[in-house]
Amino acid sequence: MTDRGDTLVRALAGADPAALSAEAADALRAGKVVILPAETVYCLAVRADEEAAVARLRALKGREGDDKPFAELVSDLSAVRARGAHLPAGAARLAQRYWPGPLTLVLDTPQGEVGFRVPGVELARQAVSQSGVPVLASSANRTGQPPATTCAEALAAVPGADLALDAGPAPLRAASTVVRFARDTPPQVLREGFLDRASLERAMTRLVLFVCTGNTCRSPMAEVLFRQHLAAHLGVREDELEAEGWSVGSAGVAAGRGGPAAGNAQAVASARGADLSAHASQPLTPELAEAAHAIVALSPSHAYAILDRAPSLAPKVILLDPDGVPDPIGGDLALYQHTADHIVARFDALIAELKRSDPEVGGGDSSLSFPAPAEIPAEHDQPPYAGGRRYLVGGEVLEWPGPAVEVPSVICEPGPAGALTRRSLGESALLDGKTAMRALQAAVDAWDLGRGEWPLAPLSQRVEAIRAFTRAIRAKREQVARLLMWEVGKPWSAALKEFDRTIEYIDATVAALVEVERGATFREEGGVLGLTRRAPLGVVLCMGPFNYPLNETYTTLLPALAMGNTCVVKLPKLGMLCNLPLLEELAEHFPPGVVNVISGEGREVVTPMIRSGKVDVLAFIGSSEVAGIIEKQHPEPYRLTTILGMDAKNPAVVLADADLDEAVSTCLKGSLSFNGQRCTALKLIFVHRSLADAFSERFAAAVDALPAGMPWEEGVEVTPLPEEGKGAWLQEFVDDALAKGAEVVNARGGEQRGTFFFPAVLYPVSKDARVYAEEQFGPIVPIVPFDDVDEVQRAIAESPYGQQISLFGRDPAVLGPLIDALANQVCRINLNRQCQRGPDVFPFAGRKRSAEGVLSVTDALEAFSIPCLLAAGEGEGRALVEALLAEGSSTFVRKPGP
Repeated sequence: MTDRGDTLVRALAGADPAALSAEAADALRAGKVVILPAETVYCLAVRADEEAAVARLRALKGREGDDKPFAELVSDLSAVRARGAHLPAGAARLAQRYWPGPLTLVLDTPQGEVGFRVPGVELARQAVSQSGVPVLASSANRTGQPPATTCAEALAAVPGADLALDAGPAPLRAASTVVRFARDTPPQVLREGFLDRASLERAMTRLVLFVCTGNTCRSPMAEVLFRQHLAAHLGVREDELEAEGWSVGSAGVAAGRGGPAAGNAQAVASARGADLSAHASQPLTPELAEAAHAIVALSPSHAYAILDRAPSLAPKVILLDPDGVPDPIGGDLALYQHTADHIVARFDALIAELKRSDPEVGGGDSSLSFPAPAEIPAEHDQPPYAGGRRYLVGGEVLEWPGPAVEVPSVICEPGPAGALTRRSLGESALLDGKTAMRALQAAVDAWDLGRGEWPLAPLSQRVEAIRAFTRAIRAKREQVARLLMWEVGKPWSAALKEFDRTIEYIDATVAALVEVERGATFREEGGVLGLTRRAPLGVVLCMGPFNYPLNETYTTLLPALAMGNTCVVKLPKLGMLCNLPLLEELAEHFPPGVVNVISGEGREVVTPMIRSGKVDVLAFIGSSEVAGIIEKQHPEPYRLTTILGMDAKNPAVVLADADLDEAVSTCLKGSLSFNGQRCTALKLIFVHRSLADAFSERFAAAVDALPAGMPWEEGVEVTPLPEEGKGAWLQEFVDDALAKGAEVVNARGGEQRGTFFFPAVLYPVSKDARVYAEEQFGPIVPIVPFDDVDEVQRAIAESPYGQQISLFGRDPAVLGPLIDALANQVCRINLNRQCQRGPDVFPFAGRKRSAEGVLSVTDALEAFSIPCLLAAGEGEGRALVEALLAEGSSTFVRKPGP
């Protein structure tokens, strides 16, 4: 420790580095000027957010009159991301390659252009990190003078600093290289320092090189078509690929130089929006092969030719298709088109393969990033919904003045500092217990001991009310679907389908109601004249799930209403908003109190209603744990009718003789439609060991090829998840499975950003893994190999779940006994089909913890009603029944028919 003039000098030799970095951090926070060591030269550092400190830095540099910016010192790349900097893939690669080190990256930030530097001397990095303030720095010399490479030179060049850390001579003794990455322009080397331009270009750019024989047909088509595909995958224009750090080329193992692309190749490319008119063939030279990041061979013979010449290239060589791409040379235009189709079909798998060796593929500004607000199509944008505080009680749509909770969108957007934030979709009313009891009492009053207007209404009146309601809500289709899309992440087409399917279900319910009524007939038996008709049960509490918040709400509400019950609907916490645009139509088309719609915390609103004993029927779709809690709160649970759709762990069983392609494609849809967030999703796949490796490999490639993105994008399959913290919860399943011997076998498995979690395929999963026994309800697919089908039968019998199963096989001798055994364990067996609910005319049920009651169109009407018999004797009894029919004084005693 020495004093040189006004500067306190601390030498690293013999000192505690932690104490020195802490002292420097304190000085920076205090607004002092500190001389810090870097691997290139010594620098002057000050806190960036204090004008006096920055003015002192300019004075020491002799730059009082200019406004040229200084570089900002950061501790690592994450600090740059935290500033919201636009970080193209090429910039990220340079940072990963050279930081900490002699590189300054000039990047766009919300505050303008900033030059970022991570010093290579740990002492300086620690001081910057511990200071907790933004730090500006410049070389420790007067402008125009040589930079200082020792502490003594720095002190002599710029006397007046407050503190200097002496770490000995700078090891590199050259200025850092400065590279600017502006949006929509190629990178620019502003200053060539220790790192030369050629080194930077090699590090920045990933050259994907397609190789065939003569470089005139297959590889040129692959080159231009992959350039299109890659740009679309990264969400950029083709002319922006270089700025993103990508280059695509082609060559031939036996190519001449300068030959044009084949005429048919040019025609096929042109038809697909690509241009091969300027193509010039080139041979695969050692220099070109060395420069390539990946060499994509279009047939095995091309790969062998490359490796015969240079075996060291093996890590770079990728086969686009293990079976080879058809050679169209000499063929007609149709053959060239077929070849192009073959090539393009393999591009998603190629990107997944590239990702294995380069995490930046699909990262950064790729399809995994979330669009900025300006990129959201206007027709799909969703401003905050103003009606979130509304609820329906006693025939009135009311506005809740009390507490509310913000409803976050499933879709993330970059915030002011670059961090992802969830857009607010508005508010959800947190009704209290008193208001919930008002809603319940309204339903009790409308029931009126079974004497209310609705329970006694003629069938024709109930049918007309339901039909009028259905006609009225059709105008709300797109509004409801848009709220579905934004709140739970349902793809636009699926959101529209959910609305349409709800309408179809209501129409089918009305038709089935008429058939049920036709079944009400007089029957004479043993001297008794009987009329059996189904009667309502009373007051129903309906609670739907978040994954189908509209459809599953109405698949219980409408059958309950159709049979004459009165209802209280408790909306799900997620997916609540999509139901609110329909409140006015419910109020208009049903008598007051017949339908009441509330929202809020379950313990606040559900608990008092159930404990009152006034709820006759619980229609609940959710977890068995929650269902059990609710049931137990009823004072007379034996009197409470329950219609429950609960947990499911539907397995698929792929037998040894299964069609592998069919099993893979069907299991893909069955396990990952709507991100696997369905009770009917396949959540465990048993595969015979003879097929397990091949199945897992094909399945993993198919999963990685799934289009991922925003719900409004056409054809998108993987979308963000609505539940808070769902990604971390899913990761626990993955980590547990990995610890117990499984691997994530798909390249993109488990990628996370914001609310996004890319599906993870786990194989081989052991029986002691959590995901083997617990329902994951999300995009994780566990694959379990088996040797004997008895293992699978035993596992299903011992499972607490019993909804459905999918069987894949062809041998009746094997399938027959298996079906017989499984029919006593599950409620639906799907042969070479995925598990699903529909068509709605079929029963939808479950055993064990999976369900209570049966739902389908007809079954649901029976579930929400009970057979009631009117019995009369011969003689006077028959005459009295005939008088009742003639008088028309009873809605129960009436002739069969609508």
